[in-house]
Amino acid sequence: NTNASEKMRIDTSGNVGIGISAPDASSYFGKILHLADNSNVGIMFNRTDSTAAKWSIGCNSAANLDFVKEGNVKMRIDSEGRVTMPSQVMFSAYASSSQAISGYSDVDVNFGGEDFDIGSNFSSSVFTAPIAGKYVFFVKLQVADSAGWIKPKLIPSGKQYSWFMNPGQDDMSPAWSQIVNMAANDTCKVTIVADDNNYTIVGASGSTYHQSTFSGYLLG
Repeated sequence: NTNASEKMRIDTSGNVGIGISAPDASSYFGKILHLADNSNVGIMFNRTDSTAAKWSIGCNSAANLDFVKEGNVKMRIDSEGRVTMPSQVMFSAYASSSQAISGYSDVDVNFGGEDFDIGSNFSSSVFTAPIAGKYVFFVKLQVADSAGWIKPKLIPSGKQYSWFMNPGQDDMSPAWSQIVNMAANDTCKVTIVADDNNYTIVGASGSTYHQSTFSGYLLG
């Protein structure tokens, strides 16, 4: 075939070039596989069993290194080395209205508004872990008219993390974070109990001020 052209080369050092006749020897790696083209270039890993999973790793036109599954970018390292994970489990919720509480028993705190919920794992003020892992949660409450001590709690499945506050004033804003080991389908919510049987968790619908919030993400 007079139109034949070289597609791959293995040089004398053992470096492999595809789309390039002189694979770029690397002082960092002993041997390299060098892929070169004037458009996006990458390597695909494809299982041929029932999972039919297709993952690709490649460099795009913006010089980003993309990790792609079925055409969707799951992780990106940009040209400056910054890492983003568009599918990372993460949520941020807030109290969309004030919640008046009466009684001395634990009460679930309502978070009716959401800034975002990547993966749709937060519903009815409860987060459900989609996979097993370490999760970090952040809680901030604005409590009015408590007239004594309060004990807000983070309640993941099978555990309790509580914070006791008694500042001697009616209004207070406890805030805390906690790393929690969770199994798949474990849940997590926020509750509160106080020594005054009439107090309020402050929230506001449509407000740019989120007085009471609950957020978290998958740490790893």
